[in-house]
Amino acid sequence: MGRKVTVATCALNQWALDFEGNLQRILKSIEIAKNRGARYRLGPELEICGYGCWDHYYESDTLLHSFQVLAALVESPVTQDIICDVGMPVMHRNVRYNCRVIFLNRKILLIRPKMALANEGNYRELRWFTPWSRSRHTEEYFLPRMIQDLTKQETVPFGDAVLVTWDTCIGSEICEELWTPHSPHIDMGLDGVEIITNASGSHQVLRKANTRVDLVTMVTSKNSSQETCTRARELAQQIGSHHISLNIDPAVKAVMGIFSLVTGKSPLFAAHGGSSRENLALQNVQARIRMVLAYLFAQLSLWSRGVHGGLLVLGSANVDESLLGYLTKYDCSSADINPIGGISKTDLRAFVQFCIQRFQLPALQSILLAPATAELEPLADGQVSQTDEEDMGMTYAELSVYGKLRKVAKMGPYSMFCKLLGMWRHICTPRQVADKVKRFFSKYSMNRHKMTTLTPAYHAENYSPEDNRFDLRPFLYNTSWPWQFRCIENQVLQLERAEPQSLDGVD
Repeated sequence: MGRKVTVATCALNQWALDFEGNLQRILKSIEIAKNRGARYRLGPELEICGYGCWDHYYESDTLLHSFQVLAALVESPVTQDIICDVGMPVMHRNVRYNCRVIFLNRKILLIRPKMALANEGNYRELRWFTPWSRSRHTEEYFLPRMIQDLTKQETVPFGDAVLVTWDTCIGSEICEELWTPHSPHIDMGLDGVEIITNASGSHQVLRKANTRVDLVTMVTSKNSSQETCTRARELAQQIGSHHISLNIDPAVKAVMGIFSLVTGKSPLFAAHGGSSRENLALQNVQARIRMVLAYLFAQLSLWSRGVHGGLLVLGSANVDESLLGYLTKYDCSSADINPIGGISKTDLRAFVQFCIQRFQLPALQSILLAPATAELEPLADGQVSQTDEEDMGMTYAELSVYGKLRKVAKMGPYSMFCKLLGMWRHICTPRQVADKVKRFFSKYSMNRHKMTTLTPAYHAENYSPEDNRFDLRPFLYNTSWPWQFRCIENQVLQLERAEPQSLDGVD
């Protein structure tokens, strides 16, 4: 007759290279597991050093400090009388592996390396680790001296094995292995392994369960720059933030005065008769001066109030704006961290709606209803004359679709056009779909260079365009896309020459 067994698993808020904090969170999880009667505790993948160390996995420091944390865990009274299964990188025969280290009562029982590595999308485990390829095989691993001194062991088994106790058998699987055609748990189950664990780590991605929350309809009841200031001031009051309202016109005039002094030319906004080049340059100088002032105030505003410390500059470009390059290089794309840099406009609106209700912040309601605008062009009769979607020539909803098809579905211009023919057959003609796709790819390729300077952001969308970490594509393109656009144009002409039919007939 079987016996009841209690096992514990946990998801910890581990930070890359935060060895002290990671250690304390691991110990706390083990303590909770023991208090609840668990005899086996499973932690997340690479929990000791943090899953997102990236190229720090190459560094000997990362391996050293991981073993130091392991030593602290093995030595701690908290880990006594419970099987502990922790994740860390291990170097074996000069090869780096993503491993589980399983120990009990100051003895290492097994080091189990990962056999199938995640290497698609945003995952690059093959860049740092080698998969263990010897199924059902172990070798002797020589422990570092610091571990030997604690456990009195020189070597331990390293490889694909299971643990046998007095009354059960435990097998270990690691994340990606679960999704392989022949997962390790299949053979383990056939061999009589009763408890099969799977430690995993992954990027968090924001997504809706099944349906999207309907967006609040954007209105045009009139929004001026003064109303923007009012909304910002009211929100700051409600969340208890110190608020400064600053007019940057004097700084902009000073910079433009220098330009005019040198060149003898005074550029004008389009609304005042200037060319598109003048109009864009005047918008960008405002944006970049805003960045310089933001950093100045971040460094000295607390000092000016007699308060110790400094502040971080936060970026404000969402993932859809970044995808299209609808941002000024070295303005909102330049900050210490961008809290919404990986979040789509759709999800951002849903989050704001949630905050209105959850945290009782009515000031957010007016922000939600206001049309998105950079407010870098002159007001028309005191009203905002510039909106993001009008500037971009496409909606944020469309941008999210383009982003997913480009990155997640790995589509170029022609395949995206073919896909959208079916998706949008009820609302667009083939010609309209072609124009939209060509406009997107033209803008995307023109502005791709901006992705090389994006501020680091919390990763929350699978179509993040940040080239340094998530989107390994070139930043220099032939922006006319001659071959691809010609294929689209040929397809459109064929459809237009065909017998008249309803748009429902387009597949």
